[in-house]
Amino acid sequence: SRKSMSRSSQPLDNARSPKRSRRNDFETGSGSTLRILRLVNIGRILCRQRRSAGPIPRSPASPGRQSPVRYEVQINLSTRNIVYVGSWPSPNGREEANEGVYYEVHDCDGHTLCPGLVDIQINGAYGIDFSNPSCDFADLRTTCVRLARERGVTSILPTVVSSPPEVYARLLRWRKPAIEEGYNGAKLLGWHFEGPFMSPKYKGAHDASCMLDPTVENVKKIYFSNDVKNDHDSTRIPLVLVTMAPELPGAMDAITHLTKDQNVVVSLGHTDASYEVCHTATKSGASLLTHTFNAMAPFHHRKPGPVGLVVDGTMPRCSVICDGHHVSDVTIKMLRAVRPGGIILVSDGMAASGSEDGEYVLGDVRVTVKDGKATVTGTGTLAGSCATLDQCVGLYRIITGCTWEEAWEAGSLRPAEAVNVDDVGIVEVGKRGDVALWEGVGDNG
Repeated sequence: SRKSMSRSSQPLDNARSPKRSRRNDFETGSGSTLRILRLVNIGRILCRQRRSAGPIPRSPASPGRQSPVRYEVQINLSTRNIVYVGSWPSPNGREEANEGVYYEVHDCDGHTLCPGLVDIQINGAYGIDFSNPSCDFADLRTTCVRLARERGVTSILPTVVSSPPEVYARLLRWRKPAIEEGYNGAKLLGWHFEGPFMSPKYKGAHDASCMLDPTVENVKKIYFSNDVKNDHDSTRIPLVLVTMAPELPGAMDAITHLTKDQNVVVSLGHTDASYEVCHTATKSGASLLTHTFNAMAPFHHRKPGPVGLVVDGTMPRCSVICDGHHVSDVTIKMLRAVRPGGIILVSDGMAASGSEDGEYVLGDVRVTVKDGKATVTGTGTLAGSCATLDQCVGLYRIITGCTWEEAWEAGSLRPAEAVNVDDVGIVEVGKRGDVALWEGVGDNG
């Protein structure tokens, strides 16, 4: 089935038992604190580095060696940063050259190593709805752990639909899980608040009774109450992305306030705005389209609407839900033909992602899932996706015929860059070691 990519995620925590180096200073009690994870015998690395950096240097094969060249990645387990990407065996990975270093070696058995996927629009998964008042921090953590281990999604912006003010205030008080606590789930980059400043005409599955005009006063009241500061360096989970309809009263000033004063990325979505209004919004600071084609004024040959910004390059990035339901295959191909380097894949996943058909909620809205398609109960209105981001990446490759590299970049590096995160989405020295092993990814099939 095209909806389930050929995959076998092999999370590093579940990889084969590590082979200890001959010199294990933790066991000998010499007090060494340098711990290096060596991922060896890698068949291929996707999104290894920016194209300008050139190819991975290859070590010459041994005399008579017929097997393909393999690669190695090393991760400092204390900082969780990548310290080596190159051919295997690495010059600095030999035990005799690094006495005093504690090595954990995982044989990747020729599988493909990819940067962890970055989902900047995900409303929930595994039965958990992030917008529901019953969702607590333990639910969020559990979902993040499963996304990382089972789907290779290692960074997310948990997304909240249009909700009462107290919901946003409660979530902005949640604290980031700390490395020292042993947290091993998807990294919480920050919140994506998809509402409540949107057009009732294109509300989709959102509750219209929660919607407001985006005056600066309302933005401060809803998102930044007196006891909550949007500090990206604090221990709280910050607000990173807001979806907003730019035609609403006060929107232009609100976009400027969010982008300039609060360091928040603004994306245009759930909007009836014309091309001209959207163009003005980009001058105020908007830099992204939310789930392009869905919940926005349609593209017309005389009234191009928000999509017109993608066509003429005013909006260099746009997110799209490639799940087989939200956008047709032909439209996906057209979007890639117009803006091949600007497509950002998002799951728009809701509570049914990774779960079975049945009855769910999205915020306060009841949702029915049948045959993997989520709709507002009793209507045909789409209510998020049941796909996970890895499935969207695989389907995008099948539909467009693009390379694995391009498809994976659309689900990792590009979304990270769109929200100004520069340490994930790529396998490169100095970046976070958020990686996953996949069987089948990178093959010609």
